[in-house]
Amino acid sequence: MTPMIYMLLFSAALVATYLAVRLGWVRTYSAFVVGAMVNSMFFFLYSIARDNSMTHALTVGIMLGLIFTGLSVTLGSMFRSFAPAHASAKVAAQTEAIKA
Repeated sequence: MTPMIYMLLFSAALVATYLAVRLGWVRTYSAFVVGAMVNSMFFFLYSIARDNSMTHALTVGIMLGLIFTGLSVTLGSMFRSFAPAHASAKVAAQTEAIKA
C-alpha cells in the first residue's frame, strides 16, 4: 500500500482517540493504551512503506505514536473538562439553589 493510505489511517485513528476521550466514551487510560498501540502500528507501517529499515521504522513508529497519542488524549481530556454543563444539569443546580 502507499504511504499516503497509512498516513490517512493514522490520522483517522488519532481523531478517533481524541473523540473517545473528549466525548467520554472510554476511560482516559484505556484510550491512551489502545490509541498508542494503533497509532504506533500505523506510523510503523507508514515508515516501512517508505523503505526505511526495520529498526528505524520501529523506533519512529513507537516514539511518534506515543507522542501524538499523548497529545491527543491530553487535549481531549482538557477540552472535556472545559465543556459547558448540559442544560439538565444547569436546571437541576438552579432548582437546588432555589430550594436552599
